[in-house]
Amino acid sequence: MQTMQEVANHSSSIPFDCLLRLIGQRLHRANRIYTVIEVLPEGPCLVLEDRFGPLGIQENQHGEPLRRSPNVVSLPVYLTGGKTINPELGELIELLPNSRD
Repeated sequence: MQTMQEVANHSSSIPFDCLLRLIGQRLHRANRIYTVIEVLPEGPCLVLEDRFGPLGIQENQHGEPLRRSPNVVSLPVYLTGGKTINPELGELIELLPNSRD
C-alpha cells in the first residue's frame, strides 16, 4: 500500500475516469461526513454533499427561497497551480491510482 505522501506527489494527472470512481465514497472533513456526489472536469473538482449536517436553504435563480436541502461544497483535486493532490481529500487519496502505474 502506498503512503499518502507518495500519492500526493503525483507527477501526472489522474485520469478522469478514475476520479469518477470516487462518486458515492464518503469523506471525513472538518468533523463532518461528506459523500462525493459529482466530479467536475474543470479543475478537476469533487462535489461533496453533507447529508448528515443541518439543511441549508436552496434558492431559485431569482434569489427566492425554494426548499431545504443538504449543503453542498466543492473540493479541488489538486492544489492551486500544480499537480500536487489536495491533502484535504483525506482517505480518498488511497483510492486513487499510483502515478507509477
